[in-house]
Amino acid sequence: SDFHSIWVDDVFEGAYKDTSFGVYESRLNIEEYVTSKYIKSALSIFKGLILCYQFNKPTLSNTIVATKRDFGIKNIPSIWWIIIAVTILLYSILFSYLCYYYWLTTEFDFDLFIMSAGFILASIFVFSYLFKKFYNATYKFKKIKLEDVEFDKRFNVYSDNQIEARYLLTPSFMERFINLQTAFGTKKIKCSFVGDRIVFAISTKKDLFEIGHLFTSMKSTKQIDKLYDEIVSIIEMIDYFKLNERTGL
Repeated sequence: SDFHSIWVDDVFEGAYKDTSFGVYESRLNIEEYVTSKYIKSALSIFKGLILCYQFNKPTLSNTIVATKRDFGIKNIPSIWWIIIAVTILLYSILFSYLCYYYWLTTEFDFDLFIMSAGFILASIFVFSYLFKKFYNATYKFKKIKLEDVEFDKRFNVYSDNQIEARYLLTPSFMERFINLQTAFGTKKIKCSFVGDRIVFAISTKKDLFEIGHLFTSMKSTKQIDKLYDEIVSIIEMIDYFKLNERTGL
Protein backbone atom coordinates (compact mmCIF):
# COMPACT_ATOMS: atom_id res chain seq x y z
CA SER A 1 0.00 0.00 0.00
CA ASP A 2 0.93 3.63 -0.28
CA PHE A 3 2.18 5.17 2.96
CA HIS A 4 3.03 8.67 4.11
CA SER A 5 5.47 8.08 6.92
CA ILE A 6 7.77 5.39 8.23
CA TRP A 7 8.88 4.77 11.80
CA VAL A 8 12.02 2.67 12.17
CA ASP A 9 13.33 0.88 15.23
CA ASP A 10 16.29 -1.36 14.31
CA VAL A 11 18.13 -1.26 10.98
CA PHE A 12 21.19 -3.07 9.76
CA GLU A 13 22.63 -3.82 6.34
CA GLY A 14 25.35 -6.09 5.06
CA ALA A 15 26.40 -8.67 2.50
CA TYR A 16 26.66 -12.44 2.52
CA LYS A 17 28.01 -14.56 -0.35
CA ASP A 18 28.17 -11.46 -2.56
CA THR A 19 24.49 -10.80 -1.87
CA SER A 20 23.62 -7.51 -0.21
CA PHE A 21 20.71 -7.28 2.20
CA GLY A 22 18.93 -4.82 4.47
CA VAL A 23 16.81 -5.45 7.55
CA TYR A 24 14.33 -2.82 8.72
CA GLU A 25 12.11 -3.21 11.77
CA SER A 26 9.49 -0.69 10.75
CA ARG A 27 6.00 0.65 10.98
CA LEU A 28 4.39 2.22 7.90
CA ASN A 29 1.65 4.79 8.46
CA ILE A 30 -1.03 6.61 6.55
CA GLU A 31 -1.33 10.03 8.16
CA GLU A 32 -4.85 11.30 8.73
CA TYR A 33 -5.28 14.90 9.74
CA VAL A 34 -7.95 15.66 12.34
CA THR A 35 -10.02 18.87 12.46
CA SER A 36 -7.36 20.75 14.41
CA LYS A 37 -4.35 21.73 12.33
CA TYR A 38 -2.09 21.03 15.32
CA ILE A 39 -3.24 17.43 15.78
CA LYS A 40 -2.81 14.48 13.45
CA SER A 41 -3.16 10.75 13.88
CA ALA A 42 -1.44 7.95 12.01
CA LEU A 43 -3.16 4.83 10.79
CA SER A 44 -0.67 1.95 10.70
CA ILE A 45 -0.90 -0.23 7.57
CA PHE A 46 2.11 -2.38 8.45
CA LYS A 47 4.16 -3.18 11.53
CA GLY A 48 6.92 -5.73 11.50
CA LEU A 49 10.06 -6.72 9.66
CA ILE A 50 11.00 -5.66 6.14
CA LEU A 51 13.79 -7.71 4.55
CA CYS A 52 15.32 -6.53 1.30
CA TYR A 53 17.73 -8.78 -0.59
CA GLN A 54 19.69 -8.49 -3.78
CA PHE A 55 18.15 -10.81 -6.36
CA ASN A 56 20.60 -12.26 -8.88
CA LYS A 57 17.83 -13.07 -11.33
CA PRO A 58 16.61 -9.55 -12.24
CA THR A 59 12.97 -9.33 -13.32
CA LEU A 60 11.32 -7.06 -15.85
CA SER A 61 7.96 -7.17 -14.09
CA ASN A 62 6.61 -6.67 -10.58
CA THR A 63 5.12 -9.60 -8.69
CA ILE A 64 3.48 -9.51 -5.26
CA VAL A 65 2.60 -12.41 -2.97
CA ALA A 66 0.40 -11.72 0.05
CA THR A 67 -1.48 -13.73 2.64
CA LYS A 68 -5.19 -14.15 1.96
CA ARG A 69 -7.35 -11.47 3.60
CA ASP A 70 -4.30 -9.30 4.14
CA PHE A 71 -5.71 -5.82 3.53
CA GLY A 72 -2.24 -4.23 3.66
CA ILE A 73 -1.96 -4.15 -0.13
CA LYS A 74 -3.49 -2.01 -2.86
CA ASN A 75 -5.06 0.39 -0.32
CA ILE A 76 -8.40 -1.31 -0.90
CA PRO A 77 -9.88 -1.31 2.60
CA SER A 78 -9.60 2.39 3.38
CA ILE A 79 -11.57 3.34 0.26
CA TRP A 80 -13.82 0.29 0.37
CA TRP A 81 -14.92 0.65 3.97
CA ILE A 82 -15.45 4.40 3.67
CA ILE A 83 -17.82 3.86 0.75
CA ILE A 84 -19.66 1.11 2.62
CA ALA A 85 -19.92 3.33 5.70
CA VAL A 86 -21.34 6.21 3.64
CA THR A 87 -23.81 3.83 1.98
CA ILE A 88 -24.97 2.49 5.33
CA LEU A 89 -25.34 6.03 6.68
CA LEU A 90 -27.45 7.16 3.73
CA TYR A 91 -29.68 4.12 3.89
CA SER A 92 -30.01 4.47 7.66
CA ILE A 93 -31.20 8.06 7.27
CA LEU A 94 -33.70 7.01 4.61
CA PHE A 95 -34.90 4.05 6.63
CA SER A 96 -35.25 6.13 9.80
CA TYR A 97 -37.32 8.68 7.89
CA LEU A 98 -39.62 5.97 6.49
CA CYS A 99 -40.05 4.39 9.94
CA TYR A 100 -40.87 7.77 11.46
CA TYR A 101 -43.33 8.53 8.68
CA TYR A 102 -45.16 5.20 9.08
CA TRP A 103 -45.11 5.55 12.84
CA LEU A 104 -46.98 8.83 12.54
CA THR A 105 -49.43 7.65 9.90
CA THR A 106 -50.16 4.04 10.69
CA GLU A 107 -49.14 1.07 12.78
CA PHE A 108 -45.64 -0.32 12.50
CA ASP A 109 -45.38 -2.70 9.54
CA PHE A 110 -43.02 -5.56 10.45
CA ASP A 111 -42.98 -6.93 6.88
CA LEU A 112 -41.94 -3.55 5.57
CA PHE A 113 -39.19 -3.43 8.19
CA ILE A 114 -37.79 -6.84 7.08
CA MET A 115 -38.02 -5.94 3.38
CA SER A 116 -36.26 -2.61 3.90
CA ALA A 117 -33.48 -4.18 5.99
CA GLY A 118 -32.98 -6.90 3.37
CA PHE A 119 -32.89 -4.31 0.59
CA ILE A 120 -30.26 -2.29 2.44
CA LEU A 121 -28.02 -5.30 3.06
CA ALA A 122 -28.39 -6.52 -0.54
CA SER A 123 -27.57 -3.05 -1.89
CA ILE A 124 -24.42 -2.83 0.26
CA PHE A 125 -23.30 -6.28 -0.89
CA VAL A 126 -23.89 -5.53 -4.59
CA PHE A 127 -22.31 -2.10 -4.36
CA SER A 128 -19.21 -3.47 -2.61
CA TYR A 129 -18.90 -6.34 -5.10
CA LEU A 130 -19.13 -4.02 -8.12
CA PHE A 131 -16.63 -1.61 -6.59
CA LYS A 132 -14.15 -4.40 -5.92
CA LYS A 133 -14.56 -5.74 -9.47
CA PHE A 134 -14.03 -2.27 -10.92
CA TYR A 135 -10.96 -1.67 -8.74
CA ASN A 136 -9.37 -4.98 -9.70
CA ALA A 137 -10.10 -4.34 -13.38
CA THR A 138 -8.34 -0.97 -13.33
CA TYR A 139 -5.47 -2.10 -11.10
CA LYS A 140 -2.30 -2.72 -13.11
CA PHE A 141 -1.52 -5.94 -11.22
CA LYS A 142 -3.65 -8.89 -12.25
CA LYS A 143 -4.40 -11.77 -9.93
CA ILE A 144 -2.55 -14.96 -10.88
CA LYS A 145 -4.04 -18.37 -10.15
CA LEU A 146 -1.37 -20.99 -9.51
CA GLU A 147 -1.53 -24.75 -9.95
CA ASP A 148 -0.46 -25.37 -6.35
CA VAL A 149 -3.85 -25.66 -4.63
CA GLU A 150 -2.47 -25.42 -1.07
CA PHE A 151 -0.48 -22.26 -1.85
CA ASP A 152 -3.40 -20.73 -3.73
CA LYS A 153 -5.64 -21.26 -0.68
CA ARG A 154 -3.25 -19.39 1.61
CA PHE A 155 -1.87 -16.62 -0.61
CA ASN A 156 -2.88 -14.17 -3.34
CA VAL A 157 -0.46 -13.52 -6.19
CA TYR A 158 -0.55 -10.32 -8.25
CA SER A 159 1.69 -9.48 -11.20
CA ASP A 160 1.87 -7.37 -14.34
CA ASN A 161 3.48 -10.30 -16.17
CA GLN A 162 1.82 -13.69 -15.71
CA ILE A 163 4.57 -15.66 -17.49
CA GLU A 164 7.39 -14.25 -15.39
CA ALA A 165 5.35 -14.64 -12.19
CA ARG A 166 4.98 -18.37 -12.86
CA TYR A 167 8.71 -18.58 -13.56
CA LEU A 168 9.55 -16.94 -10.23
CA LEU A 169 7.07 -18.84 -8.08
CA THR A 170 8.42 -22.35 -8.50
CA PRO A 171 7.16 -25.21 -6.29
CA SER A 172 10.36 -25.09 -4.20
CA PHE A 173 10.03 -21.33 -3.65
CA MET A 174 6.39 -21.66 -2.60
CA GLU A 175 7.29 -24.41 -0.14
CA ARG A 176 10.04 -22.27 1.39
CA PHE A 177 7.72 -19.27 1.60
CA ILE A 178 5.12 -21.27 3.54
CA ASN A 179 7.87 -22.54 5.86
CA LEU A 180 9.06 -18.97 6.39
CA GLN A 181 5.58 -17.93 7.55
CA THR A 182 5.52 -20.86 9.96
CA ALA A 183 9.03 -20.12 11.28
CA PHE A 184 8.14 -16.51 12.16
CA GLY A 185 4.78 -17.54 13.61
CA THR A 186 2.89 -14.83 11.74
CA LYS A 187 -0.51 -14.78 10.09
CA LYS A 188 0.47 -12.11 7.56
CA ILE A 189 3.48 -12.18 5.27
CA LYS A 190 4.15 -10.52 1.94
CA CYS A 191 6.79 -10.83 -0.75
CA SER A 192 7.59 -8.61 -3.72
CA PHE A 193 9.87 -9.09 -6.72
CA VAL A 194 10.99 -5.71 -8.07
CA GLY A 195 13.88 -5.41 -10.52
CA ASP A 196 17.00 -6.86 -8.90
CA ARG A 197 15.47 -6.94 -5.41
CA ILE A 198 13.23 -9.27 -3.49
CA VAL A 199 11.46 -7.83 -0.46
CA PHE A 200 9.77 -9.73 2.37
CA ALA A 201 7.35 -7.94 4.71
CA ILE A 202 6.64 -10.01 7.83
CA SER A 203 3.95 -8.67 10.14
CA THR A 204 4.80 -9.19 13.80
CA LYS A 205 4.27 -7.40 17.10
CA LYS A 206 7.45 -8.83 18.60
CA ASP A 207 10.27 -6.45 19.46
CA LEU A 208 13.14 -8.10 17.62
CA PHE A 209 16.92 -7.67 17.88
CA GLU A 210 16.89 -6.66 21.54
CA ILE A 211 19.79 -7.78 23.70
CA GLY A 212 17.86 -7.47 26.95
CA HIS A 213 15.52 -5.39 29.08
CA LEU A 214 15.12 -4.15 32.63
CA PHE A 215 13.96 -7.51 33.96
CA THR A 216 16.66 -9.61 32.26
CA SER A 217 19.60 -10.79 34.32
CA MET A 218 22.99 -9.70 32.95
CA LYS A 219 24.26 -13.18 33.82
CA SER A 220 21.76 -14.81 31.46
CA THR A 221 22.81 -15.50 27.87
CA LYS A 222 19.30 -16.28 26.64
CA GLN A 223 18.70 -12.83 25.20
CA ILE A 224 22.11 -12.82 23.49
CA ASP A 225 21.43 -16.26 22.02
CA LYS A 226 18.02 -15.06 20.86
CA LEU A 227 19.53 -11.97 19.21
CA TYR A 228 22.18 -14.13 17.52
CA ASP A 229 19.58 -16.59 16.22
CA GLU A 230 17.42 -13.77 14.83
CA ILE A 231 20.32 -12.24 12.90
CA VAL A 232 21.55 -15.61 11.64
CA SER A 233 18.05 -16.56 10.45
CA ILE A 234 17.95 -13.37 8.36
CA ILE A 235 21.31 -14.12 6.73
CA GLU A 236 20.48 -17.79 6.18
CA MET A 237 17.50 -16.77 4.04
CA ILE A 238 19.99 -16.09 1.24
CA ASP A 239 20.90 -19.78 1.27
CA TYR A 240 17.34 -20.87 1.98
CA PHE A 241 15.86 -19.07 -1.02
CA LYS A 242 19.05 -19.48 -3.11
CA LEU A 243 19.16 -15.72 -3.71
CA ASN A 244 22.87 -15.78 -4.55
CA GLU A 245 22.38 -18.19 -7.45
CA ARG A 246 21.80 -16.89 -10.96
CA THR A 247 19.82 -19.84 -12.26
CA GLY A 248 16.87 -21.66 -10.77
CA LEU A 249 15.00 -20.82 -7.57
